[in-house]
Amino acid sequence: MTTPTQPQPPATPARRVRQRTARRLARAALFAAVRGLAYTAGTTTVTLIIWWISNR
Repeated sequence: MTTPTQPQPPATPARRVRQRTARRLARAALFAAVRGLAYTAGTTTVTLIIWWISNR
């Protein structure tokens, strides 16, 4: 039989702030990545349209 795990103590205010900060930074990084992908896709699409028109 395994021993029961002890419940974790409640999060301290400093720990909550660190978790909140880490979550905000992760969301900002994800937003920047999605924004970069959208910029790349848009630029590629415009480039391909210009190339297609000029080589028709």
